[in-house]
Amino acid sequence: MQLNENHISYQAEADVKKLLSPLTKLGAISYFCYGVNYPDTSGFSLHTHSGFYESWFENEFPFCGFHLETGWYLWDNILPQGQIDVARDFNIGNGIIHVKHHHDRTQVFSFATRPEYKHVIDFYMNNLNFLKRFSQYFVQNADDIIQIADKQRILPPSGMVLDNPELRKSVYNKESFPLIEGFLNELSYPFNLLSERESESYRLLIQGYSNTEISHKLGLSTKTVDVYINRIKAKLNCENRKALIHKAHDSGIIEYYLDAIA
Repeated sequence: MQLNENHISYQAEADVKKLLSPLTKLGAISYFCYGVNYPDTSGFSLHTHSGFYESWFENEFPFCGFHLETGWYLWDNILPQGQIDVARDFNIGNGIIHVKHHHDRTQVFSFATRPEYKHVIDFYMNNLNFLKRFSQYFVQNADDIIQIADKQRILPPSGMVLDNPELRKSVYNKESFPLIEGFLNELSYPFNLLSERESESYRLLIQGYSNTEISHKLGLSTKTVDVYINRIKAKLNCENRKALIHKAHDSGIIEYYLDAIA
């Protein structure tokens, strides 16, 4: 299968690289691909490397959105070895994929760098939420391109589509879900140290609400919320709001990107 050279997947390559450039400066991410798959197996991809994209069709590498569950995956663990080898030929490696299933489509966001940049794995682990935010930034800022691509969907060869739900790979089986849910309920720190009202105030605080806004949300006076926030600081041994947010981050309640500028 060969796409026309005027297809948006090729024409938009420079635009995709431009949108990626801030991430390249921050994390040495030199490769990005945004793909969408539909239930009828049609879809499109916007990317930074047309040669690598062409190789998918030449070798009929399977599209990840059809056989992976929603989640994050390292290339080395889920891509065929042949695809990893081809990526290296294009000086691309150490990739990570985020698959996100919706009721009417699947989005796939793929990031990578140069094969020798092994340290990028540390960047991934510490900034997954940042990569999610970039993904949304890309979708918003590439809307015009995405609309064109959606009108130029392609139907890949059947060998590239693993559409049997039973083939989807998942770290957890369905029987483990109740166990996971029950265990998460036990991991209640730091809310187990707070009263119900303090917990409500803390949840709003870490979402970025001011004390005044929290008072409006909870139907309380600002002075009462001030008292709650001061109690929370004392119980969690935090001096200020920033420390409270760091506590939430360290406890796994929230993620934020680039600790150095938070």
